[in-house]
Amino acid sequence: MRRTDDLKPMQPYFVLNSEKFYQEIYLEEGISHFYTFVAGENSKTMTAVPDGCIDIIFTYGEDGMDAYVHGTVLSNELIENEVGKTYFGVRFLPGIMPAILNSQMKDFTESNVPLIEVLRDREFMNKMEQTQTFFERITVFLQEYRKYLADETILSGKKELVLAVKDYVYKAKGKVFVKQLEEYTGYTSRYINKVFDAECGFNPKTFCKIIQFQKTLSYIKHEKCTNFGEVAASMGYYDQPQLIHDFREYAGITPRAYYKLILVKNYDSRLVETRMLQHG
Repeated sequence: MRRTDDLKPMQPYFVLNSEKFYQEIYLEEGISHFYTFVAGENSKTMTAVPDGCIDIIFTYGEDGMDAYVHGTVLSNELIENEVGKTYFGVRFLPGIMPAILNSQMKDFTESNVPLIEVLRDREFMNKMEQTQTFFERITVFLQEYRKYLADETILSGKKELVLAVKDYVYKAKGKVFVKQLEEYTGYTSRYINKVFDAECGFNPKTFCKIIQFQKTLSYIKHEKCTNFGEVAASMGYYDQPQLIHDFREYAGITPRAYYKLILVKNYDSRLVETRMLQHG
């Protein structure tokens, strides 16, 4: 749950298909960041990419508020938005199960579940519906979410194992071999896979690939590197063909096409980093 600055899970097509995409980086209490955008014609459909995260997304319009829990996808997937509505989202760090939900992470993998069905406290929906601004929505969400964080202090042995594996993979930026996990945890790979899959809905190898992919997205964007053999080596891929294969599976396009896309559509001008919260 601690602050981690080296990986902010990205959904680049959310930004690229929005006129303005507002994002408040948090990196505390298991939360990566908050975001908001208005769905225009360009954002009627968006592509979601694997990020290993759970998002809680609220939609606001003249007909009221709806809310859903979106689990990570395991390949690129097209999602639909309602034009004219304001979207407010909370993205949790990869592998983190939101304390406010009465369910398991595996229940949301490649799924979209109405929030009301899995909430511990349904009064929370009423409070969120009354909010008007980005800052107010963040504030109310955090107030309610923190009520349940104490419940996460006592974990079962299996949950502790999964969190240990996630933490190890996270710090290694996805570049992890099965033998390393065995040595780190003291358990066999068969047992680790069984427990991880039961908790998350996918195995550690998939989680490693997702984290590696997310780091690659960030690397391409920030380093502006056009030598993709160098990108492959820096990100721990076996070679450039493996990078291209995995990237195309997750992003739907090649790394080079992605690099051109973020330049042509001016990614940086669409993303607005807000700094409304003061936290240590």
